[in-house]
Amino acid sequence: MPKNIHENHRDRLRERFRKEGLGHFEPHQVLELLLFYAIPRRDVNPVAHELLLRFGSLRAVLDTPYEHLRTVPGMTENAALFLTLLPQLARSYAIGGEPEHPFLLEPDILRSYLMARYVGVRVELPLLLCLDSAGKLKDMHEFPAGTFSAVGLDLRVLAEQIIRKNASAVILAHNHPGGKALPSPEDIETTRRAAWLFKEIRVRLCDHVICAGSELFSMAADKRLMGLFI
Repeated sequence: MPKNIHENHRDRLRERFRKEGLGHFEPHQVLELLLFYAIPRRDVNPVAHELLLRFGSLRAVLDTPYEHLRTVPGMTENAALFLTLLPQLARSYAIGGEPEHPFLLEPDILRSYLMARYVGVRVELPLLLCLDSAGKLKDMHEFPAGTFSAVGLDLRVLAEQIIRKNASAVILAHNHPGGKALPSPEDIETTRRAAWLFKEIRVRLCDHVICAGSELFSMAADKRLMGLFI
């Protein structure tokens, strides 16, 4: 009787990962390896292929909400929860490698700091970074989605947070999930209002940064907008 080609497939894939890492794995093999730990004693190869077919890429699969993952045939509750956990785990891992009080006026350090905080974030996440007089981070505060919009910007809440932390300077940041790292007219108006607010309380607005995937846009570095930060 011919040998089943899927016999010991899980053991072989795990052993390959142990020896080689994920560098030469195909996307469906990465998904298979992950699904081994959420769907025991079942062939998960068809599930992995269906996930990629439906959502397009490994990253897209991991960014897909739990409810949508559950619609894929063969996906269990545990498997869907496990896959949605991974981007958040990656974010925690990236954040854990950062120094406690980084010097955020250095562009490369600021980029690294923000990229870590937006790993796996699928919704708009506005951030207020409070700095000391030397440009080092004193405090980072996350706001609900929409807080930094021209309509939703709550000047009182923003000012209270800055004063409470005794900040000498601040950096604003938010992301454009699924979009481009370019400021909208609303983003520019938000920055104008924030700059006015900070001057009133004698705090310097150093930058307003927009993140999208691996892209980052510094409004303070753009010649058309740098006047907002003087």
